[in-house]
Amino acid sequence: MENIIAIDLKKNKVVKAFAGLRFNYKPLKINSNDFSDPIKFISFLNKKIFLKYIYIADLDSISCYSPNYNLIIKILKTFPKVTFVIDCGFEYPISVNNFSKTLKKISIYNFKIILGTEKIKKFSLRSFFLNSENIISLDFNGKELYWIKKIRLLNIKPILIFMFLKNV
Repeated sequence: MENIIAIDLKKNKVVKAFAGLRFNYKPLKINSNDFSDPIKFISFLNKKIFLKYIYIADLDSISCYSPNYNLIIKILKTFPKVTFVIDCGFEYPISVNNFSKTLKKISIYNFKIILGTEKIKKFSLRSFFLNSENIISLDFNGKELYWIKKIRLLNIKPILIFMFLKNV
């Protein structure tokens, strides 16, 4: 098990999560220092600790608003030695494939895709694992048993991230 730094993006800013209630998320400030700029925040973290992985949740995309794709591309280019696990609320395998192809076309490879049970449609998960190693983010929100059963039926061992939003 690994601990992974999680960064929530909303309107191109890093925001502080509050119990999963996204309407209450505010730009990140720590001790009166503004860390809402993701490049500044990741640079700060990188100086303090070695970052192997960073989880980025594009809350705008997950909430069906305009995605922060350009910012995510800038982040990935700025920190090529960090692997980013990206949750953009992908619902269908084609959206995962299109996003991956777009990044690879511009020679960006330091990423993995998160499939969040919050958004993913209830069809065969197997199709998400045909061409790449994706990660499943399992939200503990009362529907986790449904998804645990579906994941077990895959007969593969996906990487899982457990999200306990009530503990945020």
